[in-house]
Amino acid sequence: MVFIGPFAHDSNIFPWRESSADLVHIPHEKTGLVDAFSLRCALQNHTSESLKIRVSSVASNAKGVLADVDLITPFMHKFKALAFWYHATTAPHTAIDMNSVSTCGADVSRDAINFSIHKLVGGPGSPGVFVVKKKLLHRTAEKNGPKTVKYQPQ
Repeated sequence: MVFIGPFAHDSNIFPWRESSADLVHIPHEKTGLVDAFSLRCALQNHTSESLKIRVSSVASNAKGVLADVDLITPFMHKFKALAFWYHATTAPHTAIDMNSVSTCGADVSRDAINFSIHKLVGGPGSPGVFVVKKKLLHRTAEKNGPKTVKYQPQ
């Protein structure tokens, strides 16, 4: 289940749509920020989902509204959901801290971040960047044991 933020960029939505994930669009308030009540209701309505991810842009590409990353991230973690942040418009202008702590000591570390290098000096034509916490990666064994099925031509 992927919860899409109010000003998610198309390039951040397309991969999730292609993955066949169920998408839930969360509206924004008049201020342009995410409607926290709608987000909470959506999370409560999907508590049985084994994987919940919220993807959102840190800043609106059109309006310049900045998301409250330090408020939304721990909120997502409270509902056992992952917080993925898209830094497309902010990567060239702000520091990106995956392991930040808020001024009151709350863990506001991001689970993953991504951005396109084409927004950076010398970046056009370059691939995008995706950084994810190591704890979210699952290694599989190179050999799965004696019951591994192998293709054998006849």
